[in-house]
Order: sequence, then structure tokens, then C-alpha cells
Amino acid sequence: MSIFRLKNRKGKWRYYFVFMHEYKNYHGGGFNSKTEALNAEAKSRIFLISPDKIVFDDACKEYFKHCRESLQQTEDWVRNKERVVRVHFFKYWRFNPISKITSTTIEQVAKNRKSNRDIRILKSIFNFSIRKGWIAKNPCLNLTYKESHRRRHIPPIQDLKKVLAVAKPFDQKLLTILFCTAGRISEVLSLKWDDVTENYLVLKSRKHRYGELRERKIPLSPILKETIDWLRERRKDEWLFHNPRTHNRYLRHPKLMDSLCEKAGVKPFGFHGIRHLAASMLSKENIPVKDVSEYLGHSDISTTQIYLHSLEEGLQEISTRLGEEIR
Repeated sequence: MSIFRLKNRKGKWRYYFVFMHEYKNYHGGGFNSKTEALNAEAKSRIFLISPDKIVFDDACKEYFKHCRESLQQTEDWVRNKERVVRVHFFKYWRFNPISKITSTTIEQVAKNRKSNRDIRILKSIFNFSIRKGWIAKNPCLNLTYKESHRRRHIPPIQDLKKVLAVAKPFDQKLLTILFCTAGRISEVLSLKWDDVTENYLVLKSRKHRYGELRERKIPLSPILKETIDWLRERRKDEWLFHNPRTHNRYLRHPKLMDSLCEKAGVKPFGFHGIRHLAASMLSKENIPVKDVSEYLGHSDISTTQIYLHSLEEGLQEISTRLGEEIR
């Protein structure tokens, strides 16, 4: 494959591609950017190659194109995943037929890796290939991870209250919403005012098997309503949590919890520790497991979101109990 650029008759630069398949050259051009040329080249390859001959490189290009166009992932997110695949897997399978990549070969490559993140990327690529009909089974499904995990520190509710006591008002509201919704930090930081209604707010996540943007409704407890009203009075743009430095939303806010825990004099914990705390407290109550799983947005029972209205009373009870705990 080769991507190059030439000037057209009007003197403007345009991008072209050329590649060889079965001893024949295929080419195309006139594209405004290199990305457009790469996408067109990938389309041409997929059109020419039968599913049982699609190589790993082709599958990756189509998957990341799907992430950009259909899933609307950020360019930084896509480039990060592309770099992982290019650095760690292309040297083994780039031009291998994707149907010939087995669990054994993946495990041999993955056993020396220190992070399961790489395996999750591979799973997504193979799941996408299944949906396209290129393979019948995901070779990563039964892969035994070699990574050893530290046990996550789940703070007691007293530590969370101490952190709230020393936090600035704006940060207090962020942590309150995190706890009362048992949400992921990415879900809460991406909240827009369009996601907030009189009776509930909508959390959106891609933490699912195929990475589609899915949403769940969280009923507003009294303390959540108070928090939302406080933020609404100080509203600056479309985001609930506006970053005054970038004039956009917060993307990660990585240093907040370390500084707050140090200031409060408690053992450090992170945003996800708050989610675990909420889940552990609910497990001590007589809340049905099905309702708790729905409240947390676990993908294993994501189909129950279709019947969200039937769980409304249970979800309202969960939201109210979490709000009472944090007072």
C-alpha cells in the first residue's frame, strides 16, 4: 500500500492510494486528506478480498474507521488504540488472515504484556470482525489473563464524608453526584444539561462489548436535585462540570482525589473507589440484585434497559438511599 499526494490541474494538493492484490494494481485518488485516502483504500481492499482472506491489517483499519465514524470516538482515543495495535501486534499478524489467528497465538504474544488493556483492544477488533461476518468466533474470549491486579481500596463512608468536608463546593457536587449515581467518572464528567430532566438524569457510557454509546436513567433523589439546582445557578455552558482553564468540560481530573485525600488525612482512593463504595453499601440493603446491576449499568444485563419503566420504583429507592447515606 502507498499513499501519496499530487497537485491537480488547479494547483491544489490531493491524496491518492495504490496497492497490489493478486498481482494487480489498484488505485484511486482526488481526496482532500490522507485519512480519506486511507479509508478509500481500506474499502477497496475489503471489496476485493473475500471474508476468509481478510488480513489482520484490514480488520484493524475497518474497526478504527468504525470507531471514528459510527461510534464518534475522539481522535486521541483512536490514535492511542492504533498505536498499541501497531507497536505490539502488527509484527506478529499484520498480514496474517484474521481467521487464522487463534487463542494459542494470542496467548503466546500476550503473556509478556503487563496490561490487559491490549487484550481488550483485540477483543473489540475480533468482535467487530464477527459482526462483519469475517470470523465465527472471538479467539480472545477464553484467554486467561496473566496480569495480577492490586485489590482496589474501597473507602469507608466516613472517609468519603471527610473528603467532602475539605473539598471546594464545586468538587463536593462532583463527588456527590458520583456517589449518588454510582456512576463512572467519565459518565459524570460528560454530563450535559440536555441530559438532566425534572425527574432523572441520563448517564452515557461505552463500557460494553461492542463499544456503542448506551445510556441509563438515574432518578433524582432529594440531594441530587439540590446538587443539580446549585450547579444550574452557576451554569456557564452545555456541560455540568465546566473546566475554566480549557473552557470545555473536564476530561479526566486525575489529581483531584489524591490532593483531597491528603488534605482530609485518609487513605487515598480514587473516583472508581466511590463507585465501589456505593455498590458495597447497596449490597448490604435488601435491594434486588437485578435493580442494583441496572443502576450500575453493568453490560451483562444491558437488555433490561429496555424495560426500565418496570424498574422505576426500585431505582428510585436506590437513588434515595444513597442520597440519605451521604448527608
